[in-house]
Order: sequence, then structure tokens, then C-alpha cells
Amino acid sequence: MMRRIEDESGAQMAEYGLLLAGIAAVAALAVGQFGGRTTALYTVVQAMFP
Repeated sequence: MMRRIEDESGAQMAEYGLLLAGIAAVAALAVGQFGGRTTALYTVVQAMFP
């Protein structure tokens, strides 16, 4: 019975899942925020090299 109470692997898995979801959310926001700027930068660089 004590072994079952002390087993926190499920809680750790949930914490890692939340951490991964947070990182994915930040990455999605960054791509959304800087996506247009990156495309514009590629266009400028492409125009520099005919």
C-alpha cells in the first residue's frame, strides 16, 4: 500500500505533459508573431542574389 502512495510517476508524466504543452504554445505564438517578418527577410535576401 505504501508503495502505491509513494509512486509519483503519473504525476511526473502530467507535469512533463504540461511543460511540453507550454513550450508548444510559446513556439506557436513566436511563429505567428515573427512569421511575416521572416518571410519578408527571405524576400529581401532573395532579391539581393539574382
